[in-house]
Amino acid sequence: KRDGNVFVVQNEWPNAVEGWGWGAPPADWFLTSKYTTNPAVYARGGYTGQGYTCESATLTELRPEGPVTSGPIMIGSSNEGAVMDNGMTPGGEPVQTLEGEIANVVRNASFDVVVKGGEEPFTERYLWKSGKFVAEVAESRLGC
Repeated sequence: KRDGNVFVVQNEWPNAVEGWGWGAPPADWFLTSKYTTNPAVYARGGYTGQGYTCESATLTELRPEGPVTSGPIMIGSSNEGAVMDNGMTPGGEPVQTLEGEIANVVRNASFDVVVKGGEEPFTERYLWKSGKFVAEVAESRLGC
């Protein structure tokens, strides 16, 4: 709020955009007006555990009453680090790295994560419900 010749902080949300596994900060982030009415912070990050890597994103809309976060939005996964000498993971899965890209954005309505890298491409949809984006399916095929 303007107070004479200076601005005075009215509210603050230092944890509006959280990091990823083990306290890591986002690997990448930017402001965007592509997804929501108000500007949003798109933040991307991930973690690796026992050779499995997961990558996800969040969208934090900066509303006047405070930030609202959608996510995690799953955007990638890999089991490459868990592969043994026989070319398979301990669970018997072959090496697979999946990479997703957000597409078909309709502001305040929906977007798709188009995934490539597996045996066949697939799409996961996110819908606008109760003021934020949620996955259309309960469990992502990109899950770790």
